[in-house]
Amino acid sequence: MNIPHPTAALTAMHHANGMSHFLPSPALASPVGSSPPSQPGMNGMSPCSTLFVANLGQFVSEQEIKDIFGSFLGFSRVRMHNKGGSPVAFIEYTDVNFAIQAMTNLNGSYLASSDRGPIRIEYAKTKMAEVSFVVDVSQL
Repeated sequence: MNIPHPTAALTAMHHANGMSHFLPSPALASPVGSSPPSQPGMNGMSPCSTLFVANLGQFVSEQEIKDIFGSFLGFSRVRMHNKGGSPVAFIEYTDVNFAIQAMTNLNGSYLASSDRGPIRIEYAKTKMAEVSFVVDVSQL
């Protein structure tokens, strides 16, 4: 019985769209025996619609992260920060189920622009703050 690698379809989709910056992980965990989405994530956090992405490497761009994570339904926005000289990203999805799908498919994947090995994805401790604009009507 020949079972395709879990990222084969994703890799084909990215190459078809000209997104060659994504490389599949050679050793993703098998979905058999993995915890159901209602279980806490690898970092012990409950599933959240915001993902924390680490081990990106210094040459990874925000656009590359948007392209990769934006290829999944429900993508909302990305925020990158530099933590101790290494970039990390927070990825927000409109629903926790979309975040679970992206994390399941991308965790442990390699980025062509990164020299640090596979990316590590965890649920964020908290959701990203809502973007809101405060208007001071007294100034109008």
